[in-house]
Amino acid sequence: MKKVLFLVLLSAVLAGVLPAGADLIWTPLDEYLSHCDYGDTLSYVVAGPQGGAQVIDLPPDGKPVLFAENGSEIVTFAVCGPETDQWVWVKGLRRPGETTFHKDDTVFCR
Repeated sequence: MKKVLFLVLLSAVLAGVLPAGADLIWTPLDEYLSHCDYGDTLSYVVAGPQGGAQVIDLPPDGKPVLFAENGSEIVTFAVCGPETDQWVWVKGLRRPGETTFHKDDTVFCR
């Protein structure tokens, strides 16, 4: 009888805890990815003073991946980093004159 009661109580506790795990977004604990504001998908057009914007693999010391020329369209779903040094998490990039987006979830752009 004690085993049955224990299993019933354990099932009740797990039933309350497990669904909450599906709503969590896990991010590594570092200076940039632990300060992400996730929101709706947003689109930006690059208009940098140097003729575009540098896209890197992970701020702040990430290696440059590519250079997005002015007029390129960036699609993002999160802004990451401390308030004084924020980067957008690039979900897709379309260069001027192209019709399709290049998708990559591991690069950032300031």
